[in-house]
Amino acid sequence: MTHEYTILTGGTVIPGGRAADATAIAWADGTILAIGTDEAVRGMSRGDSRFVDLRGATVIPLDADGQLRWPSHAVLEVGAAADLAILADDPRTAAHGFATTPVAVAVVRGGRVVTGALPPDAVLEPVLAHFRRVRDESEMAKRARGRLRRVSPLRWRAREDSNLRPSGPQPDALSTELRARDEGWRRGRDSNPRKRKPPSTV
Repeated sequence: MTHEYTILTGGTVIPGGRAADATAIAWADGTILAIGTDEAVRGMSRGDSRFVDLRGATVIPLDADGQLRWPSHAVLEVGAAADLAILADDPRTAAHGFATTPVAVAVVRGGRVVTGALPPDAVLEPVLAHFRRVRDESEMAKRARGRLRRVSPLRWRAREDSNLRPSGPQPDALSTELRARDEGWRRGRDSNPRKRKPPSTV
């Protein structure tokens, strides 16, 4: 078998079925050779090998008919065909909680890249950054819409003491002269006192 391996490390490999997640995968001649930890899969290289740092990207199997969809009914296992897709993020996140066609950075069939590319890290990282930015903006927009729906409408109501009727004049609002007259009338006297003539006698 050829030693020209393609080795992907530093990501999340979802084999499917009951198999646990891994971080690396390797194939050659269109056949998967290993799925496991970065260290274990790197150790398989015996000659010219192409190493690709996934930088957090996710590897999933293509579906049984070779198409890209999630969830997939196929599995990735040693000895099987290298039919897989590389995604910018994990399709099991809340944003992909339903059957959908995820956006792939690359699609591999029989060990050959048929869509996208497996470029060096310097090229792969901007691609992943773009997909992550789109994902984050989408999640922020969803959270913002959720907050707006939770805000209850404003309800206005009048206070019981809010100008129900005109209030009477306050004493402080009267002038000094008017207050003096008012006090005089209250004492039963003329507000403009003057000497009264004595009663006449007959």
